[in-house]
Amino acid sequence: MELERWGSGPRVYLGLHGWGGNRTTFEPLRVRLPPDVTFWSADLPGYGVSPRPEAFTEAAVVDDIVAAVRRVSEESGARPTLVGNCLGAILALSTARRIERELAGLVGIDAFPFLPWYFSLFTRGSFGRRAYFATFASALGRRLTNQALAARRTEDADLTASFARVDHDVTLAYLHIMRAIGGAEHFAGLGLPVTLLHGERTFGAVRSGGERWRRALPQVRTVALAGAGHLPLQEAPDAVAAVVFGEDR
Repeated sequence: MELERWGSGPRVYLGLHGWGGNRTTFEPLRVRLPPDVTFWSADLPGYGVSPRPEAFTEAAVVDDIVAAVRRVSEESGARPTLVGNCLGAILALSTARRIERELAGLVGIDAFPFLPWYFSLFTRGSFGRRAYFATFASALGRRLTNQALAARRTEDADLTASFARVDHDVTLAYLHIMRAIGGAEHFAGLGLPVTLLHGERTFGAVRSGGERWRRALPQVRTVALAGAGHLPLQEAPDAVAAVVFGEDR
């Protein structure tokens, strides 16, 4: 996996971007790094310049993330905190299931506690594939979708712009991984510190997911960001930085 390093402090973080993103997703945090922080931002397998995983399965993707965690740990001499955005939060939790003792903690940004029907639809055979490409692979589809989701974002945010630059076979494959993982219950038993933050205007499945996350992870801390939608890193970067770096307590 391609990694980009920002800062040189003793507290170490590894960022895993969301469904349509890449390592630039965390740029809003770059200018907000506390002086004691090192932040590594990754291209997930198949995104940006990272090669595809050996297979599009949870296990194969986590293999690559584990290798990245160990590279970061070796270079920094510290256990990193994983910071996952949307899809990246789910993959961070999957990684924690494998190597919990090698991590200092986990922060998830706008993490779905399950794959809602309106995303699961795209995994339903040839019909789902056609529906996905009509929605995300066409400029018109992206524009209409972003307009339809106006209530789930701030006025200047674009929920679909990043899909103009992705490999759509890759993004669709990750939806199948999400569907196979299921819901929050998949991560029951994890004991490391977990913080989940979301925008107060995000998708209903995220806003209402707190109780489901708490049943699976009783230690979880949840934070709602006023005014933000599904893209808190763009819409409320100061508030996100304060939560990620523990300055909001």
